[in-house]
Amino acid sequence: VGFLFDRANNVGDSFTGGNALQRRITQSFLLNFLQLVCEMKPDILVHTHFLAPELVASLRRRHGLKVPQVTVVTDMDVHAWWFQQPTDQYFVPREVAKFQLAADGVPESDITVSGIPIMPQFQDTLKALQNLSKRESRLRFLREMDASLHDAFLPDCDRPVVVQMSTGRSVRHIFKSLVKMETPVILVVVCGRQADARQQLEEIEVPERHKVALLGFTSCIHELLAIADVVISKPGGLITSEALACGLMMVVVDPYPGQEERNASMLLEEGAGIWIWDYRDAPFRLD
Repeated sequence: VGFLFDRANNVGDSFTGGNALQRRITQSFLLNFLQLVCEMKPDILVHTHFLAPELVASLRRRHGLKVPQVTVVTDMDVHAWWFQQPTDQYFVPREVAKFQLAADGVPESDITVSGIPIMPQFQDTLKALQNLSKRESRLRFLREMDASLHDAFLPDCDRPVVVQMSTGRSVRHIFKSLVKMETPVILVVVCGRQADARQQLEEIEVPERHKVALLGFTSCIHELLAIADVVISKPGGLITSEALACGLMMVVVDPYPGQEERNASMLLEEGAGIWIWDYRDAPFRLD
């Protein structure tokens, strides 16, 4: 996958993995999207994925479709697949992404460096915490959360908070490594709707020096990340932006070849994260 992704990173390449590959993928997934556009007759199309813009651009060029489209690049690096003309405006996460699009021929006036959009609740929460102590911030967090985490945070809520996002099949192996840390921590695992993963974690013995909370689906992830110290996750564009907004160190695990690896590289370049290849290294790296 990573090999094909890299080979396709050429705007002018018809195939060696380039636009022909993208066209086949796009046509396979987006027939329902085209039907929806014809039925809804939208005033504007806002894309947060690179598949649909190619179809819309083609309809505008060849069939006279008049709907304007804007593209919000939701990864830290701009692959050639994001480049589709005509597009009325691109919103990109950082200056190097603007440079990449401009190098492929997009007018700079059509590119806005906006960052990757995240929920406005992040800003509200971070503002509310500005003048609070660590203890006050975490007591506020316990009040605002949509799940009770008092057993993990009280009475000693000053220890480091490590958030482990569910990463599919590897969540159990990562958890077993994390509880081997010597530093006493509050470890919050976001299991989402994976009840089977949560059950597996409940069966693992946790040393007394750690406090653990296994969290199901939550609509208050902004509250959790705002008071955390470290987040362990795959480096998708959205979670990466949320972690950066909260000033968290990100521990990268299991990035998908291609775009997530590029997101991980950005974190390493900026000194905002580390990349763990072997889960067994996690206690050493975090201690």
